[in-house]
Amino acid sequence: MIPITNCEDFKLEQAWKKFKRTDRLQGLPPESANLLLFYAVECGLKHLLLAKLASPKCPVSGKGLLYSHNLKAIASDLWSSSANVPRLPRNMHLKLKSGKKECIEVEDVHLAWRYGLSIDETDEKKMVEWLRKINDYMTKMGKTL
Repeated sequence: MIPITNCEDFKLEQAWKKFKRTDRLQGLPPESANLLLFYAVECGLKHLLLAKLASPKCPVSGKGLLYSHNLKAIASDLWSSSANVPRLPRNMHLKLKSGKKECIEVEDVHLAWRYGLSIDETDEKKMVEWLRKINDYMTKMGKTL
């Protein structure tokens, strides 16, 4: 964990804008593009979370949504009552060489992409679609971003 105590040190808005442009680069392997999209959405959501907290001091415990990869929990915290926020897919599955499909949590999808694990094609498509919808939602509402 990076020991940041001043929230103003985070450049999450700039990171979101940079990553959301790069996830569609020509020739980029799908896993890399997906990972960049995941991180773009994470940065955008955390930028909004910091704006909601409206405090120059960051939580230093290393716990809580600011230090989480659980995009569902962050989005739910930000937009708990919004019907416009797309629902996150459930039951993501890894495809293993053994033929077994191992269930993983959505917040661990970035780990699968980072470490080259295969995700069920249907699940992966749903996850990327959700990430794009959240990214588009932030962009549309995001004259605040």
